[in-house]
Amino acid sequence: MAVAPQIELISRRRCHLCDEAQKVLERIRAEQPFEYQVLDVDSDPSLQLYYTYRVPVLRINGREVAELTFAEDAVREHLRSVSQ
Repeated sequence: MAVAPQIELISRRRCHLCDEAQKVLERIRAEQPFEYQVLDVDSDPSLQLYYTYRVPVLRINGREVAELTFAEDAVREHLRSVSQ
């Protein structure tokens, strides 16, 4: 039985790049179902330390695979590679 990948979007409220990143994930999710967690950088001091000026960031299984602007095809490929 395959283990579902841990997918996290590090984001913040009132961030247009974060909104766009979430739209990319939702478009991909419509074709290829997966679950992801949105982490608010402003509510977690440990996230603030690393990501304050870098959001949005996409992590898959703890590995950063995209930040700031997400290339939809690249994100799709990362998700495919961990879902196999």
